[in-house]
Amino acid sequence: MADHEDEMRRVILKELWRRVEKDTYPSATMLDRIECLMTRDDLPAYVEMLMRRIRPVEHPSIDLINRVVALVCVDPPLPPPRRTRRASWPAPGSAPAG
Repeated sequence: MADHEDEMRRVILKELWRRVEKDTYPSATMLDRIECLMTRDDLPAYVEMLMRRIRPVEHPSIDLINRVVALVCVDPPLPPPRRTRRASWPAPGSAPAG
C-alpha cells in the first residue's frame, strides 16, 4: 500500500510541478501543495525552479523570495528583519520640537 501511496504522491507532484514551471506567477496554493508532497531529494530542483522566477526580474516577488529563504534556512531560523519606520524623529541629542 505504501508503494501505491508514494506513486500517487509522485504523480500529483509531477503534475503540479509541470503547471508551476509553465506559470510566470505561480499561485501560493500550488506552491504550498508541492511543498507538502515533495521530499528532501526534491528540494534542490524545487529551489532552482523558484530561483528561475526570481533571477530575471528586477523587482521579484518578496513572497517568492521569502519562500525560498524559508526552504533553505538553517534551524533555528533567523528572526525576520525589523522594518524601520520612516518618521521625523529628532536627531539624537537634539531638543524635541515644540
